[in-house]
Amino acid sequence: MNFSAVIDELRRIECGAHTHLLNVLETVKTNFAKECKDETLIVALKTIIDNIIATEKTEKSPETPLKTPGKDVPIEERCKETLKSGVNIGKPCPNRAVTDGRCRRHIPKENTSGMTCMATMKSGTRNGEVCGAACRGGDIYCTRHKNVKCTFKDDKKKACQYGISRSSADEKYCRVHLTEEFAINTSKFLLYTNKFGNREHNYSELVFEDRKVIGRQMIDGSINTELTEEDLDCIRVYHLPINPKFNEQMTAHLQKLK
Repeated sequence: MNFSAVIDELRRIECGAHTHLLNVLETVKTNFAKECKDETLIVALKTIIDNIIATEKTEKSPETPLKTPGKDVPIEERCKETLKSGVNIGKPCPNRAVTDGRCRRHIPKENTSGMTCMATMKSGTRNGEVCGAACRGGDIYCTRHKNVKCTFKDDKKKACQYGISRSSADEKYCRVHLTEEFAINTSKFLLYTNKFGNREHNYSELVFEDRKVIGRQMIDGSINTELTEEDLDCIRVYHLPINPKFNEQMTAHLQKLK
């Protein structure tokens, strides 16, 4: 048995089953000692194999069993919530409670706007119900639903990238494309006084002062005076007059559309 054959045999042992490992190693050592004339290699290989055999014969310490979530958490210290999904649906949460009887996973997210999500659930046990989850900032949708996009596509089948308008009864269209859902006369615009006392254009959610757009009405009552691309598109589609300070921004926006 040459040295190359020994290496191949050791690789086979390493990658394969170890049922006859000790016997095979003894055979390799014996055959190599008979055929090899280099005493240095014989001694080196013998030392390596003897060490492997000694290691295999040593009793291995039992593997540490995997911990089951909640196994080491006393029942009285566990989260009080019930799992709503997954293989353990309906079972008590096994994690340790950290605040108000809830684990970190089940602590309610802070509702900084005081609003709840208006999106309608499309599947699951709550299919057809209003989501009701907490919203953040001036959003009308929670983090799960706020990225819902308008379903409108132009002549080139390019999809609109704006979010769903809160005025869309079908929850399909953004503020710009509500004309696809409602029969809106864009040749004139009507304003109403909203609950914050501001004059607002219903479909665009834009606020007016002296019959000119000055910003967008936010859910929390504030007015965002920094117009977005969607705001500018609303102004274009609904033919709304703007405050002169937005003239340069509007001109640049129209140039991009050409």
